[in-house]
Amino acid sequence: MLNLFGVNVATVTDSEKRNKIQEILTQNNIKYSVKAEYINQKNAFDSAIIGNSENGTQLKYMFYVNKKDADMAVHLINSVE
Repeated sequence: MLNLFGVNVATVTDSEKRNKIQEILTQNNIKYSVKAEYINQKNAFDSAIIGNSENGTQLKYMFYVNKKDADMAVHLINSVE
């Protein structure tokens, strides 16, 4: 995935926190991108297993914003946590 934004302002594993962060950034007109990664995936062959069974896999969500918006985004995210 090509990351058009440069600064990682938050990384969360809870989908409820992810939703709150998306909401607060959108409400404040801060453009962002989100990258999701499996935390428990050990290698490429595990990805075939992930879709077929519930083996306790967990996602982490990484939020990226433009460098000029990073300070404001961090401030807003910290105010809701």
